[in-house]
Amino acid sequence: MTTMSRILKTTLGLGATFALLSGAAAWAGDQTPASTRLPVTGGTVQPGQVSFGGITGPGPVVHWTRPRSALNPLQIRRKSADGAALPLWSRTVTSPLDNLDYTYTEVGIDPGSPKTIAHRHTQIQVQPILLTLEMPGQVSGKNLTFSPVDPMACTSAGQADTISAYQRLKQSPLFKRTPMTSNGVQVSGNMPDITLINAFQRAQFWNDAQNTDYGVSFGLLPEISVMRSAPPLSVGKYFAIGCSPFTSAGKRLNFNSKKTILTTALNVNFDQFDLLVQEIVQKYAKPNQLTIIVLRNFLLSFDVWERKDHGKILGYHNAISGKDNSTLTYAVSTMLDSGIYTDTQTQAPLFNDIYFWSHELAEWVNDPYGTNPTPAWGQIGQVQFCQDNLEVGDPLTGTEYALTLDNFTYHFQDLAFVDWFYGTKSQGTGKQYSFMGGLTTASTLCKVTP
Repeated sequence: MTTMSRILKTTLGLGATFALLSGAAAWAGDQTPASTRLPVTGGTVQPGQVSFGGITGPGPVVHWTRPRSALNPLQIRRKSADGAALPLWSRTVTSPLDNLDYTYTEVGIDPGSPKTIAHRHTQIQVQPILLTLEMPGQVSGKNLTFSPVDPMACTSAGQADTISAYQRLKQSPLFKRTPMTSNGVQVSGNMPDITLINAFQRAQFWNDAQNTDYGVSFGLLPEISVMRSAPPLSVGKYFAIGCSPFTSAGKRLNFNSKKTILTTALNVNFDQFDLLVQEIVQKYAKPNQLTIIVLRNFLLSFDVWERKDHGKILGYHNAISGKDNSTLTYAVSTMLDSGIYTDTQTQAPLFNDIYFWSHELAEWVNDPYGTNPTPAWGQIGQVQFCQDNLEVGDPLTGTEYALTLDNFTYHFQDLAFVDWFYGTKSQGTGKQYSFMGGLTTASTLCKVTP
């Protein structure tokens, strides 16, 4: 049985500063709740602010948006046609926002293909890398490990999970079929069930997709477990979080503020970490697959020692050069214990379970190589100023929806349709501009400068 409901919407900013770990977390052995150690500061909490261990501030940047890639889109499409890269299709649109032509390239088969092409569904093989990072001598001389093979210490049900964080991801709607609707439309087509990203793709191209089997789904390959030492610029801490169940409306049930559990989180320098990831990707990735780096309770910063920059990055996707002039793509994200981030007004946990993965996988399908330009857009979601690329999660970072599958409630975000970026007429479900209807009109041209 599957049920789905909207939980909340918070407004997050790209330039947001956020204190994590060294300021918000208790050291190992200190079982005092972090909210007691470091009380909320700044007076009245404003809408859209969140709390990490009792520290109040704007939300984190859930996704790192790199500058648009210098890869040659035409060359990549040629490799795709030869079977040496991901299956791709492209469209060129004229944006009424600036009257310029834009070509975007996505994974799969064009949903608007001629009727002579009977099958338009694409399954992409996904290579999961379960990355465990170890920090030596962190607790009484014993190593502290951060691993997706461990269960989440707390879920939105208010209890520890019964399976590993990776198994929870594997059993989620990202990889397991379930009935899905978008803007009141059942998007499964002739299929009884559908996966989450497949549903999003069908929804945003609904005019073409509704009477076809168009879609993009993922086939998981056997996982590969990798253990590495944490990079030098890393901070790992124990700290206390409240763990009790929540309703879909975001209200805590029978919350006891003294009932806390201990968990751990790791904050790592982004540049050092991505060098480690690229080494792993070079070893295991193939150009016609997606490699995913699965983490647990893991956060990235450009400077882990500066409180103002703590925990900004909770996921990203990228493309790098591989052997024999190939291009490899990968996505990185984390499964977080419920209660690490909370809404300061309702105390509801934010960014639960698969939230970050719904963001990254949707963006990878829509811009796998980082080569898709758009008119400048911004001042929405996590984007405070302007950016000009096709990142379907960024405009709606902070929206959260719940979907129950096999007696577990999963959480995902709303996602922007491509027409929103280009200002073109919506071809999506309900003539809306996002998967769950958070965007009802197209973007406007952004002219804000830092």
